[in-house]
Amino acid sequence: GKTFDKTPFENPILSPLHAVREHLLVLEGVEMVTADNNRVGNEHDIGQAHSLTARNMDPDTKKATGISIDQLVAESIGGSTMQKSVELGIRANHSQAYSGPGQQLPCETKPVKAFDSLFADFVPGADQQALAGLRGQKKSILDFAAAETEAVQSRLDARSRQALDQHLTEIRDLETRLDVVASCEPFTLSPEERDQDNYWTYGEYGTDPGVGYDNVSDLMHRIVVTALGCDLTRVVNINRGQPSPEYFGGEPGIDVHQAYAHQADKDDNARAMMTKYAQKDAEAFADLVTRMRDANLLDSSLVVWCGELANGSHHFGPTWPIVMAGNLGGEISTGRFLRYAAGTSHCDFWLAIAQKMGVEISSFGEAEYCTGPLARLAG
Repeated sequence: GKTFDKTPFENPILSPLHAVREHLLVLEGVEMVTADNNRVGNEHDIGQAHSLTARNMDPDTKKATGISIDQLVAESIGGSTMQKSVELGIRANHSQAYSGPGQQLPCETKPVKAFDSLFADFVPGADQQALAGLRGQKKSILDFAAAETEAVQSRLDARSRQALDQHLTEIRDLETRLDVVASCEPFTLSPEERDQDNYWTYGEYGTDPGVGYDNVSDLMHRIVVTALGCDLTRVVNINRGQPSPEYFGGEPGIDVHQAYAHQADKDDNARAMMTKYAQKDAEAFADLVTRMRDANLLDSSLVVWCGELANGSHHFGPTWPIVMAGNLGGEISTGRFLRYAAGTSHCDFWLAIAQKMGVEISSFGEAEYCTGPLARLAG
């Protein structure tokens, strides 16, 4: 591996990360081999199914056929935290997390709802009996939902019953976690932030770059860092959806997907616009890393930035960009740039991450493309 000063930050896309380079590990050469060999539908759907699961997509449901890496890790380290994992979206209507085959998890796009789901029970100086009553009310609602769900089981076919069983398991898991209440004081939301929550919905924010996308991103990052610091959750999945073109300086009203992403390898303006788009994502990643560093979380954590495609023009190719941050208790050596042979399977990458997080597995994703844990991540 190469210890970097400016390289690879001479690449304009990664230039916003230069200030936090000592905390990063940048990989080149890893490929979504499983996706490249599973062309059974729209390539965006395929990429979303494969990116975190490394499992084939069911062409009928357009869902992944296996668990995602974040949920596998959450099952191992979630312990007694309030939420085994947290799925958030910024102008996105779903996460890329899967709790099992076909079980794609939703994501919360409203920051205030995300905040309240984690911190609503924390009231400084509140009477513990009153808090217990509040949690009891929430459990009663879950009991009712479970009872209603169980009542229809006998009328379903085998496949539907399997999905329903998974749903019931998740209800009981949530019920158990209601007993865990924050033991630290979170930040508070201003009245303005709460009033704007109705504006922060999928498809609306992002049209005003000064009010929407960045504000939601900022608040989501504050929530994530506080929740991790309070040990309310140990696994977070953030899906950054496509913003409006104005967000990164593009032409108002233009189709970002067709006019910029698909033309980036043949049109200079499209390439420049996609570079600016990616720079905004890099700025957001740098912001999250900085917040985690300042909260003393990076030494014991791992943050991974990846996407559903290798690039906008060809979708799948010889390298799937990966940027990592954090030392994970000494399991990851940062401040480096690693180049692997083209075609190195992302099954091997996720296997290495799972093992370093304490998950006892010997393979991840589609077994035929998993050759063993990716080497050199620790130095």
